[in-house]
Amino acid sequence: LAFGVLSLGGLTVLLSLLLQYKNVSYKSFRETETKMSEENRKRCGELRENLTSQELPKEIDVGRLAEDIKKLRTCPWEQDFAVLNRYRTDLNKCSNLTQRLVLTRENAPIGHEIEYEVAEQRVRVEEPLFKLLPRESPFKKAPYKRCAVVGNAGILLNSGCGRRIDQADFVFRCNLPPLNYSKDVGSKTDLVTANPSIIIQKYHGLKESRRLFVERMKVYKDALILMAAFSQSFATEISLAVAYALEDFGSKQKAIFFHPAYLRQLGSLWRSWGVRARRLSSGLMLVSAALELCDSVALYGFWPFSTGLDGEAVLHHYYDNVPPEPGVHAMSSEFVHYLQMHSKGVLQLHVGKCL
Repeated sequence: LAFGVLSLGGLTVLLSLLLQYKNVSYKSFRETETKMSEENRKRCGELRENLTSQELPKEIDVGRLAEDIKKLRTCPWEQDFAVLNRYRTDLNKCSNLTQRLVLTRENAPIGHEIEYEVAEQRVRVEEPLFKLLPRESPFKKAPYKRCAVVGNAGILLNSGCGRRIDQADFVFRCNLPPLNYSKDVGSKTDLVTANPSIIIQKYHGLKESRRLFVERMKVYKDALILMAAFSQSFATEISLAVAYALEDFGSKQKAIFFHPAYLRQLGSLWRSWGVRARRLSSGLMLVSAALELCDSVALYGFWPFSTGLDGEAVLHHYYDNVPPEPGVHAMSSEFVHYLQMHSKGVLQLHVGKCL
């Protein structure tokens, strides 16, 4: 057979050989791929089982935890509706099917006595407070399809997660964070918490800085400002001052208040699940609410450790390095719960860069 010259019969034989080679190669590739898939599924299953079966350690080995998370990142995440619904059933008991997440005119009519979450006191609902409350639950459009709960951990810096966060249908944020890191943290905000302590520290309790406060709130557009107004007595005055400032200056934002009965029962529930703390963090409160209000929940910016996945130094917040008051929250314990819930298919935990 001369090069470049091929008879019809020879061409037929050559094509037949090529097809056989293609079929054998494709079959071999599929068998290898299937084997790798099965091995990966087994490895991921064992990793998830190991993470969910462990009891909460008293001391967390951050290096080992980081290695587990890096391995887990190579595993596909799938939502497990059965496990998610078990969590929701317990959470629904705290919120009365979300009807008691926040105070409204329906669940706190004039004459109703509000029992504080922490302080041993009650306050009677009079007309001025009643008028500040929403007529009904502000979450009537729930369930939201995809939600993002954004913490403020320094691990968000250089994560590139902003675009993914902003693609969510509803975005929760904690404690009035700055949004001038939008590439990493996004900018969309549907609800943001405001700790009374932040209002005192940054705005002197709104005794002199009302206009400045309202101007700075514009970055959150028409987001709901959620406060725990009836946890401690000092928080009530600050929270009402926020509500009146927003109202007086015609702000797009509306202040709403956690129902203290919800927070009390939520604290008891998480204690029964192993979170031992004087008080739940704002992040855990929002994660709990999101699990009830959303079809699927993704977490960003939750990482309470001073070193990252590769041992690098990490700021406490993406905008500063001020640590929390010691002994108030159990951030490490909360994070381990998030990791376990990710492994169970309850929520999706993003740590590090968004790929």
